[in-house]
Amino acid sequence: MKTRPRGAATWLRQVHFAKWQLTLAVLALCAVWAAGAVHVGAAAEPTPEESTVDRRPEIRAQLGDPDAFVLTVDEVAGELVRFESWMYYETATQFDLAGGELLWSVDLDVLPDGSLYPLGYDPGMFEMLASTAEVRALLPDVELTEIALKDKAIPKGLFLAGEQLLLGFVDDKLIYAESFALVPEGS
Repeated sequence: MKTRPRGAATWLRQVHFAKWQLTLAVLALCAVWAAGAVHVGAAAEPTPEESTVDRRPEIRAQLGDPDAFVLTVDEVAGELVRFESWMYYETATQFDLAGGELLWSVDLDVLPDGSLYPLGYDPGMFEMLASTAEVRALLPDVELTEIALKDKAIPKGLFLAGEQLLLGFVDDKLIYAESFALVPEGS
């Protein structure tokens, strides 16, 4: 059964699980930032006519919204491309996409009983390069904690974290979004 905790108290009780995920997310954000992928005023995401085949609607039609996801943006051949990983735990499948085009799918481990899925988040709701104010406006009922990354070698970096969601910003531009399942301790 898919359930999602509500409120900061529930989230804080389970933060011990998310600590390693935050560390991985910081490393991912550092890698994207170090690669120079995000430039203020950079080109927008590719339009559908510039893309090949957008498989997101097809995947959603067959499986619904993903149980969890990771979104990043990177520069490819001078254009910004949105990279997405959609996880479907009940079918134990992950789909990796670039600009909507399916790159591949991989098998996932089945999550143990008692795992909490991050329901209520849609990867399509997050526009890459959106500002922190724009993202906060999308999530009025989610308590987000700010984590400055100036001590982590990203002077203008910031994470917003809350309710099974991590959002990474550089220069007030969203470049990383992750929703994640919580697994019972000891699993």
